[in-house]
Amino acid sequence: MKFFRPSVSPWRNFFKAMCVVVLFMALHAVASYLLHYTSFGDSLVLTCLTVAMVFCVLALYDIPLDIFLSLAFLSCFAGFWMGTEIPRRIVSSGVEPGIDIHVITTAGVTLVLGLVNIFISNSINRHKK
Repeated sequence: MKFFRPSVSPWRNFFKAMCVVVLFMALHAVASYLLHYTSFGDSLVLTCLTVAMVFCVLALYDIPLDIFLSLAFLSCFAGFWMGTEIPRRIVSSGVEPGIDIHVITTAGVTLVLGLVNIFISNSINRHKK
């Protein structure tokens, strides 16, 4: 797809990558809202969405496959840990548990992971040249 081809302008790549991250942030939030309290759970869907987000962001920066695999692996583990630990700490501080805590945390963690992948990809591209 033409959208995922790296651009000459670093700002254009950043804008495209942020669009991808915001789209996946919304998808993560919807998946968390719809699947969190089901018997299936939301873990598998959120993991697949995280890998897809990392792939799309890294495709914009033309990052090699080995780095993609490393970042996808780390992003999934970091996302799972932050996505379970943050709501646990919020609930233990006295806030009443609810789906809103999980949805907001999922969206926030996705945004952080997306930004980290963008900045890592950007720094890898700067050192390539």
